[in-house]
Amino acid sequence: MGLKDSHHIGRIVIDPKDPNTVYVAALGHLYTPNDERGVYKTVDGGKTWTKSLEVKADGRMVGAATL
Repeated sequence: MGLKDSHHIGRIVIDPKDPNTVYVAALGHLYTPNDERGVYKTVDGGKTWTKSLEVKADGRMVGAATL
């Protein structure tokens, strides 16, 4: 659910005490620029997402592969 433009997900971690809390490492589009890269967190089972980590290199977003 959500993160429709992330395309590639490196890792998903679900909180064992609360299945509505989920962390995602988003790689984004592999060969084109994409703003939906980084680490995201949801506390409502994927209805809404907050970007927890954003990294830019040379003005371009960097994807996350693992958590």
